Amino acid sequence: MSFESLELVENPDSPLNSKSLPLTLEDCVGYIKKLPLRAPNADSKKPSTIADMINILSETSAAVNFERQRKKSNSNDNRREGEPDKIFDYSGELMEAQLGSTKHRISHSKAPGVLGHVVKPGFISFYSMNGKTYAVAEGRWWLMKNPIKAHWFEDAKNQTLDDDFITVGQ
Repeated sequence: MSFESLELVENPDSPLNSKSLPLTLEDCVGYIKKLPLRAPNADSKKPSTIADMINILSETSAAVNFERQRKKSNSNDNRREGEPDKIFDYSGELMEAQLGSTKHRISHSKAPGVLGHVVKPGFISFYSMNGKTYAVAEGRWWLMKNPIKAHWFEDAKNQTLDDDFITVGQ
C-alpha cells in the first residue's frame, strides 16, 4: 500500500480525499464542547465532604431528595467542571437537614486522648452498622454510640482518596 492511497486520518492532504470532508472535530457529527457528566456530590480534595456524603446517602430517601432539588434548581449551568453542585453546599437548607438526620444514625464520635482509631490526613476509613456502610475522615474516632452493632472494616481503614476504586467488606 502506498502512502498516497491512505485514508483521511493518516493523510488528510491526499488528493484522494474530498474537500468537503470535515478536517476538525468541530465539524464532525456529534461534537460537543463539554462532556455530559454529572456534577460530583462532594469535593474530591476534602475527605470530610466525601465521608459526609457517604453517611448521608446511607439513608435511601436522601438520594431522592437531592435529585428532586437538583431538578428544581437547575443550578449546574454556572458550575466549574469538577466542582460539586450548589445543592451540596453545606449552608444549603437541604444539606443541613440531611446532615442533621445523619447525626442520629451514625455510630462514630471523636475519641478522647490516645483512644480510638486514627485516620490519617487525606484518608478515610469505613465501618459497618446494621448492614450499612459509614465513613469517617481524618481524626481519631471510636464507635461508642452503638459499639455492639458497629465494627470497623479491617481492609478499609485509612483508604487513600487517590485510588480509583475502594472496595469495602469483600
